[in-house]
Order: sequence, then C-alpha cells, then structure tokens
Amino acid sequence: MISQVPISPPREVNLHVSDSKIKEFTSLLSSSKIGPETWYNNNNNNTDFGTTRDWLAKAKDSWLDLDWRNQEDRINSFPNFNTTINDVDIGPVNIHFVGLYSSRRDALPLLFLHGWPAARLMNELMITLGFGSGYVAQGGDIGSFIARILSATYPQCKAFHINMLAPSSQEEMLTTANITEEESQHVQRMLKFSATGSSYLLEHGLRPSTIGLVLSSSPLAMLAWIGEKFLEWPDSRYPLTLDTILTMVSFYWYTDTFPRSMYPYRALAGSAAADELFSVPTSKEKPFGYSVFPAENILLPKAWAEKAYPNLVFYKRNDKGGHFAALEQPNTFLQNVEEFLTIARPLIRLE
Repeated sequence: MISQVPISPPREVNLHVSDSKIKEFTSLLSSSKIGPETWYNNNNNNTDFGTTRDWLAKAKDSWLDLDWRNQEDRINSFPNFNTTINDVDIGPVNIHFVGLYSSRRDALPLLFLHGWPAARLMNELMITLGFGSGYVAQGGDIGSFIARILSATYPQCKAFHINMLAPSSQEEMLTTANITEEESQHVQRMLKFSATGSSYLLEHGLRPSTIGLVLSSSPLAMLAWIGEKFLEWPDSRYPLTLDTILTMVSFYWYTDTFPRSMYPYRALAGSAAADELFSVPTSKEKPFGYSVFPAENILLPKAWAEKAYPNLVFYKRNDKGGHFAALEQPNTFLQNVEEFLTIARPLIRLE
C-alpha cells in the first residue's frame, strides 16, 4: 500500500529483548515445577480437560533450548514501526505495527487485525498514516469484531473481510433450513465450544487482574494457558509446530503483553455470563467478504450469512485451516483476501 502524506510519519523500529530479560526468563523457566500428575492432566493425552502434563513437560525442555535471538531476527526481517495516536479520550497511545508499503499509486490499503481491541484507534492509525481516503479492514478473532465496527462506524473503511463470524441471534442458531450436513456439524461444534471451551473468556473478562498477575509470574504457567489454545484451535490435521507455539508465547512473555491483552473480553464476558450472543454494529451496505476455515470454533453457514448480510459479495469455504487461519494456512488465506478484493475493488470509491 502507498499512502498520501502521513500526518505523522511512523518510526521504524527493531525488536530487541535485553540479555537480562532473557536470563531472567531462563532462570524462571528452569526452576518452574511441573504440577503433580492427576487423572485430568494425564488421561492418555486427552485434551478435553486442557493442557496435558506430558505435553507441558516436553514443551518446557524444548523452550529452554529455543534460540530467541533467531526468532527475534526473523521478526525484525519484516518492517516494524511505532507511531503515536492522540486519542480524544485517553490521550497519546503508542501503537506498534508491521507495515508493507506498495510502490503502486493505485494500491488499496489493507488493515489486517487479529486481536487489537480498539476500532477508533485503528481508524485513527490509518488516517495518521495517510490512508484517510479509504482502506479495507480484514479481521479474525477479536479483529473480526473490530473490522465489523470499522465498517459500520467510519466512512474511511470502504469494505471488510473476516474469517470468523458468529450468529447474531438465538433464533438464527435454531434455524436448520438451507444448511448442509457439514454445516450442521459445524454448528453443533460451535455450540459445544460455547458450552465447554469458552471458560477462559469468563476468566479474562471478569477477573483480568487475577489471571494477568498469575500468568505474568511464571513463563511455564503462561505456556500452559496460552499453549492450550494453540493446540486446540488450529486444524488438527495440520497442527502448529512446537517452535511456533513457543515463539508465540515467548512474544507474550518478553513484551509483557498478556495482562494488557484482555480488555476486549470485558464486553464478551458480560454477554457470555448472561447467556446472550455478543453482537457489534456491522455495515449492511459496504462490500463484505467472509472466508470459512473448517476448524474455526465460531462460523456461520452460508445461508445464514446471506440472509443476515445482503452486502455479502464474497463467500469462500476452504478445505483446511482453523482459528489462526493466517498463521496456519497463509497462502490460502492471502488468496481468499485477494479474491475478495478483486470483487470488491470496483465497488469501492476512494475519496
């Protein structure tokens, strides 16, 4: 993408974790005790009850051998930037992002989101970078909600594509007409996830202080908690490598991100505790694309999506991939986004 003159040019940065912080991490991890064996954590590697003791013990040994500097070099091989957004309510906010800038004058700006919680700040970021004439938002997980809010709230967001889409009403979930047998199975899995796989959401949203302090005291505790999701949520036919999981959790640890990453769960937990579906404003006019990855925990059958969103111009069902689609199947994910843009581009008017 190529911007107009930025309001505030971003600062290019490199990630560098201090030697002392790496030494502290190694000391904490080395001295961390693996909890006692129980029926729950050693039930023939059954993950229905969460992370298993055997996996955690093996992962700990591998983590001690992980060369963080190699991972750091890989992260720094991409252009990383910092910029400051002056928010009207909370004042200056420092935002880190990875940005690839196109040399083409007609390039369409794309904002990729996964977990960033603030639509207002993301829109202001794009304006600050010089993309106030228009951009397209793409999101998964919390980012899917942010992309939807951007589409409904800000004129600068011209179109949106997401890879996680939840039903907007209880009535919708009871409708089985016009859905395939495979989609019906996906709906049942979604209901099971809501009943048995979302307890973390309540903990994050209702007791963020407690879980934030607990996991910030021990890298092994953080690995058990976050690692569970990297084990369960991808497509089980194509699991993430252990090195990938360890690198992701290392990033949380070294940047002290986890305690600050739970803000969006405040809204989600309120709905979950009341047994209500969480919904956000979503444009029914701007071009909308939806990619389905079969192992995603939360998804919407095509007939439901078409009924709820008359602006759905792109729907693609993929044959592999899960919740972390961009991480699991990056080439397929990118192809989906490019196919959506081919359809949406003629419908977008940049101002």
